[in-house]
Amino acid sequence: MIDLSRYKVIYGDRVLNAVYLESYEMKEYPGLGGVSKFKQITVVAINEDGTLVAICDEAWRFQFVPVLGRGDGK
Repeated sequence: MIDLSRYKVIYGDRVLNAVYLESYEMKEYPGLGGVSKFKQITVVAINEDGTLVAICDEAWRFQFVPVLGRGDGK
């Protein structure tokens, strides 16, 4: 599990509060010096109605944006 609570996740036309990366599948690219990239991921996020959802899809379909300043000094 990878903590994503400081990020918003953009998936399609939805912007959700990310919670964590639940699972992932990697693909190696030997021609790039052994670099591995995420192929499939499952992100747990808070839906528009406040419920938790798990979204599983190809990694390229997700974009993560850091949450900047919450206005409470933290």
